[in-house]
Amino acid sequence: MNRTRIIGLSAATLTVSALVGCTSTGPDKDSAQGKKIAMQDDVTKAQEAAVPYPASQLKNPLDRKNLADRLTRNNNPNAISYLYVLSNTGNPIGYFVLKGKLTSTESSMLPTDTIIDACGRAGEYCPQVVQGVGDDGTYGQNESAVFGFTAQGVMVTIRSENWFQSDAPIALNVPDLTPKK
Repeated sequence: MNRTRIIGLSAATLTVSALVGCTSTGPDKDSAQGKKIAMQDDVTKAQEAAVPYPASQLKNPLDRKNLADRLTRNNNPNAISYLYVLSNTGNPIGYFVLKGKLTSTESSMLPTDTIIDACGRAGEYCPQVVQGVGDDGTYGQNESAVFGFTAQGVMVTIRSENWFQSDAPIALNVPDLTPKK
């Protein structure tokens, strides 16, 4: 890179930094962003002074253990679970016996966004984020639902928000809705 280019890039960097209120060490303390960060720091310090963060006392972080256990269980393809369906008033209707993890229909194996060059002119690059193609080759959002598979391989999809799942049967007097293949 020649000297003229380096000087030009340095001048452009300084101009952009001055326009957005930044310094080489972060936002300028007098800029709106700098004032916001200072205010957030003051609030954090006040909260920590009122109720100190007990980092030295955390010997067994249960949330991390719970998340790890959930991840392990959700990745066991042979795990049996019970999906209970409730009416709109919360009364149990029945249950499905599922094998493996319950999955959201809104999950995707592919990125949901794609970056394209919107300029299309030689020598220019104008990146633009657009919706990417879905796993099934189509565009658009999937319905909001969850699905899983029975031990016999039958897919069960629930579009209701009224359900709960357990990895052990619950003593409710409701029918087993699991399809038999």
